[in-house]
Amino acid sequence: MGIAALLSVFTAVFLALINITARRAVTKVTDAGIGVLISVPAAVPFYLVILAAIGQANAIVGFSWQGYLWLAGAGLFHFVIGRRLNYRCIQAVGANLATILVGISPLVTAAIGIWVLGETFTWKLFIGVLLVTFGLMSIGVTPQTFRHGGRLFSNISRKALFTGLGAGAAWGISPIFIKEGFAASNPTPGLGFPIAAAFISHLAAAIVMGFSLRQSKRRGDLFHMNGMAAIAFVLSGLSGGMAHLLRYTALSMAPASVVVPIMYTAPIFTIFFSYLLNRKLEVFSVPVIIGMVAMVVGSILVL
Repeated sequence: MGIAALLSVFTAVFLALINITARRAVTKVTDAGIGVLISVPAAVPFYLVILAAIGQANAIVGFSWQGYLWLAGAGLFHFVIGRRLNYRCIQAVGANLATILVGISPLVTAAIGIWVLGETFTWKLFIGVLLVTFGLMSIGVTPQTFRHGGRLFSNISRKALFTGLGAGAAWGISPIFIKEGFAASNPTPGLGFPIAAAFISHLAAAIVMGFSLRQSKRRGDLFHMNGMAAIAFVLSGLSGGMAHLLRYTALSMAPASVVVPIMYTAPIFTIFFSYLLNRKLEVFSVPVIIGMVAMVVGSILVL
């Protein structure tokens, strides 16, 4: 359990790096969603190399057909939908604010657990929901919000709200799919098992996204992308590859209720790396800091 917790902490670090490197990239492109066509496929050979290096490439064929479906579904929700929306949200409001908006994901996971899996609604969950909601609202309130007909979140575009909350919803669903994929397959435990699972999810997402290249505009946007943006998206993809390698490994070793809350400390690292690397691009107001702290504590209590 201690190893799983440590892996979850490093997962949080690399999850933060995804957003920091993506922030650099999305400032140089028109459609941030095009970044998934680079960042997600970049992780596929990354996993293959690791599997080959540890001599466990055959782990890829060790899943049941139900396991493949669940893991492919996790890839579609997390990468095709979630990461694309997250990139667009980062483009709209920056990594710090985007991190808070996508922070609804533990609420989604908790809701699925209660309504679908029959889990119990506890006082910790109730307080966690309140804190996550408070954290989310902290960035939507301005001094004019309740004056002169002001509206909540009037300082944030509808695009940012839709993409951020949509990414959070997709990311709240994917851990359920991963755990179901593990449960449906139940192969011999080993390091190759979670790495192969991450490979399957990324490969499924990369194949689906590849169909979008049939559109000439998408091909043009991809092949004429700014060179620095392309490099930043590759780095984002490799950070994501490492994050999800650790994430899948931790989920294969411990319950989601242990792994996922630790992963949601990522906003702390996002603030830290944003201040070091993207200080001129990000928002560091008091409401943002308070919102992130509330989201982290609330996420831990929710799960």
